[in-house]
Amino acid sequence: MLAEKKVILMTRMAMFKKREGQKDDAAGRYFPIDYITHHIIGSIVCATVVFAVVCALYILSHFDLLMQDIYSTDIMGLIRDAVKYYVIGTVVYCVFSATIYAVRYHNMQRRVRKYAQGLRRLQEMNARAAGPEGS
Repeated sequence: MLAEKKVILMTRMAMFKKREGQKDDAAGRYFPIDYITHHIIGSIVCATVVFAVVCALYILSHFDLLMQDIYSTDIMGLIRDAVKYYVIGTVVYCVFSATIYAVRYHNMQRRVRKYAQGLRRLQEMNARAAGPEGS
């Protein structure tokens, strides 16, 4: 009976390690703030690229109007508004990303703790199976 439970536990732990363990190793390599900051920096880069693409598409789609009104348009006001929208959009996206990655980190830590608990249980089972002569 003990060997059956041990095999079940070992199988469950091996499946975890193969499926989720490789992703969850990132939780062990980082402190929470480092993990979240790392992903926020990636989010800032993505937000910047998306903003640049959206601006380029806007300019290309309204190029004729922009060229007609180039001298009467307040370029500095347009740039100011673009920067304002960029900053607001990036901040909102970073807050959203920080929340998501904080939850992911917490879930990874919980799974890693559960895996460590399984290892301790397996070690206890091995110690009981070895008996007093193995100690």
